[in-house]
Amino acid sequence: MDKQNIAELNILQEIDSDGHCTQRELARRSGLTLSYLNIYLKGLIRKGYVSVRDMPGRRLWYNLTPVGMAEKAKMTLEYMKWSLAKYQNIRDRVRVVCQKLKQENKLNIAICGVSDAAEIFYLATIEAGLRVVGVVDDSRAGQKWLNFPVMKVSSLKNKIPYDFIIIGDIDHCYELAQQLSDLSISDEKYQVCTGQRIKAVTVVQVVD
Repeated sequence: MDKQNIAELNILQEIDSDGHCTQRELARRSGLTLSYLNIYLKGLIRKGYVSVRDMPGRRLWYNLTPVGMAEKAKMTLEYMKWSLAKYQNIRDRVRVVCQKLKQENKLNIAICGVSDAAEIFYLATIEAGLRVVGVVDDSRAGQKWLNFPVMKVSSLKNKIPYDFIIIGDIDHCYELAQQLSDLSISDEKYQVCTGQRIKAVTVVQVVD
């Protein structure tokens, strides 16, 4: 599935949950900007998946049509299959990364960026006998993640005794790489948890 498919599925699910709302409310619940919601919503209406009628107070009433209900069920099944395949792929690649780090005696690992992929990586570190010595993510600083206190990325400069940094948030890896670069941390000291060497602007696959 691509981003458009996932966005459309989110919209269909939110309408099925409660379609009596403004477009702004629907955009917020779907995790989209108002402009993107309008684009996707027009497409869903054009395909006959969604019907809409005006309500008092500038509100709208969105409903899934019978065709839309069937499409939502189909897309949900496709999403589940896609998610399972993606999880398996990430898990396999993460295990290879952990094995390589252990062979290189890089045992103390800092995780930069909290995400589902970072959780998979953490579980793999336990299997491989590595140690997570710190977790950093500016958007989650001050919170807890898997019982680790999440710190600012700047903490990597002198507060966390790491051997290597793993970027755990695949979707924001470029931004995180830029933050590490701004701290004068060499790109030889970090990589994405799925095995990519990354700089602030380019990505190169690791070659063993």
